[in-house]
Amino acid sequence: MYNIHDLITVRIDKSISSNHINQIEFQIGYFKANHISNVESDICMLNVLPIENMPDIFTGEYSEAERREYISNNDVIYFTNNKFGLEKLDTGYALYLTEDGICPLNIILQMMLVEQGVSMIHASAFQKDHGGIVVMPAFAEAGKTSLLGVLSKTDHYKFLGDDVVLLSEQGECLAYPRSIVLQKYHQKIFSNLFYELNISHTRDKIIKSTKKFIKENMPFKGLIKSLFPGKINTNLLNYDNHLATVPLEDYVGENNIASKGKIEKIIFLQRYNGTKIKSSLVEADDMSVRLLSI
Repeated sequence: MYNIHDLITVRIDKSISSNHINQIEFQIGYFKANHISNVESDICMLNVLPIENMPDIFTGEYSEAERREYISNNDVIYFTNNKFGLEKLDTGYALYLTEDGICPLNIILQMMLVEQGVSMIHASAFQKDHGGIVVMPAFAEAGKTSLLGVLSKTDHYKFLGDDVVLLSEQGECLAYPRSIVLQKYHQKIFSNLFYELNISHTRDKIIKSTKKFIKENMPFKGLIKSLFPGKINTNLLNYDNHLATVPLEDYVGENNIASKGKIEKIIFLQRYNGTKIKSSLVEADDMSVRLLSI
């Protein structure tokens, strides 16, 4: 069982495939029971179950177009292309998975979080000397993880995530510490990890075993697939440069993971190949649009 900041409790059926279990662990493994407070009965629940547990909705009359995309009946919907089902319950939701379908965990969690005034953001975040939280949203390969690697070499910072964090309506940032995803260009910053994992000598084996797994777990993968089909979709899901994943708490130390705090500053990072760093103020409305666009 996993509890995400006393907002959502995730329960996994023991018969779920190991592949899906690994994906779930990658996303929310930090929130297992030994990391959380006592679970309250009124916390929104997400039950992850095999497709055999889903109510039968396949006997109704549906058009050919409907059967190509989805089949729904009352509070149950089955997505035929991606091969998973979703049911609205009084206590939350049930997610039904097939062996060969996707596990859209982030999409479902985002939906449940938004209902409670919280949203996932594609960003890293850190806290300096128990002060306010600095949130750094950015597109991929803009430097979120690299900055974390640099800051982690000092004793003044705690971290809330290197790729995804949660923002609340109350102006708080909540930790979402997924595993660090190492790429080739991280070698200088994370040289100790590359050495410990012997990545340079086992690159081909690691890529073969992790490429599919990482593709299935990029932020908002299902949403990207639906919005950007075809060639753009292929580029967005191209994770061939990924070499390995390392739990964030294993790298920075479990005591250096902050749980939450008030947001002090938001710094939007943009890709830049030069040596002269520039900064400019961004209006609040513009920043909101940027946060949602990534």
